[in-house]
Parts: sequence; structure tokens; C-alpha cells
Amino acid sequence: YNINDGNYYIKDFNTGVGALMKIKRYKMDKNTLINIGSNYLVIYIDKNLITIKIFNNNTILDNKDSNKNFGQNCVMKEFQIKNNNTIITIGRSQKCDIIIEDMMLSKIQAYIQYNSKDDNFYLYDGDGEKESTNGTWVFIFNPIKITDNFLFKAEHTLFMATLTNNNNKI
Repeated sequence: YNINDGNYYIKDFNTGVGALMKIKRYKMDKNTLINIGSNYLVIYIDKNLITIKIFNNNTILDNKDSNKNFGQNCVMKEFQIKNNNTIITIGRSQKCDIIIEDMMLSKIQAYIQYNSKDDNFYLYDGDGEKESTNGTWVFIFNPIKITDNFLFKAEHTLFMATLTNNNNKI
């Protein structure tokens, strides 16, 4: 609770399995950790290069030079971002840029897009028309304001914050 602005915030203390929030649209930091299905992806942004490390053993590799296999549980892909229309899709579909065979993922689970207007990368849940079935979850590195119906999880336990109309108390 922040006494100065009267709001509640959540942040991971880096002492356990981690706190993750469900997103629809998320402005990405230089390093972002996401969880989809049984997979963790670490996304590194350096100017116009996105490097994605996928931790699981179900990622399908194609024969492109941008794939680097670091053992059966970690794969890395790199993407050069050329313009505002560049979209990186993640999901089960063979049409995705990153294909992950996991029945907990949607055909298009999420996508990343660069926005030249504010020079930021955004992570979106779903395919742009509908949300994914099981959600896209982002690790909470920095304090995030808790809003009504805010969904977050720690390991396999889900929480939903409900704010009362009495001074935004949880």
C-alpha cells in the first residue's frame, strides 16, 4: 500500500517461484520474462534486435540461421526489427514465428510488435482479435498498481484482486 497515492501495488520479492500478471497489452522492458503454458520465454531488446530464449523441450526449430539450440530445454531465436509492421507471433500454429508444441497454448498465443511512435515494443495476448485461452503472463519485476479484477499468479495459484468502492481497498 502506498500512503502517498492511496493505491496498492504488487512486486515480486525474488525469493520464490515468482509473481506473474496476466496481460492483454504490455509495454516491454529491455528484459521481459513471460510464461505461456509450460514454457518460459526471456525476451531481450537491444535497439532493433530482439533475442528470445525459450525454456522448455517442445520448441520446434526450423532451419533458419537465427535459431541457436542450447540443449534440449533452451532454444534462442533472434529477430531484426525493420519497421513498425514487424510482428513476431508465438503459438502452436505452423504459421507462427516461434512454434511451441504445447496443448495449453493457443494457435496464436501472443505477438510482439514495435511501435515507432513511442519507440517501444509491446507484447499482446492472443491474435489481435481474441485473447488466448490460458493467458499470457509477465513476471512482475517492478511495482505494478493493482486495479479491479487484476489477475496474478504465484506458481499454480491464481489470484484476482477485487477493489471495494471504499478508498480502493482490496
